[in-house]
Amino acid sequence: MNEYVIAKGGGRQLVQYWFVTRSGILSNEFGLKWDLVKNSLMGRPTDAAFVRLVLPVGTDGLEATRTTLRLFCREMLPLLDRAIPISPA
Repeated sequence: MNEYVIAKGGGRQLVQYWFVTRSGILSNEFGLKWDLVKNSLMGRPTDAAFVRLVLPVGTDGLEATRTTLRLFCREMLPLLDRAIPISPA
């Protein structure tokens, strides 16, 4: 997963993003492209998802915001697994 804190004016936001393919979770664009090419050449499905979560950093601070995003991820990941299940190698 990639994580950034972005700021504009006085506000900050925590951004987390990653890619989901039939091979699993990837954190960079080059890995994603290689995975899609490899799966295409092997006749496997090439569907993929880009997941980006953005949450304003509250008065509780960055760690509290990070914890909130992680809790949300735990609830969301089963839905992604149903949409793009990991294929056996």
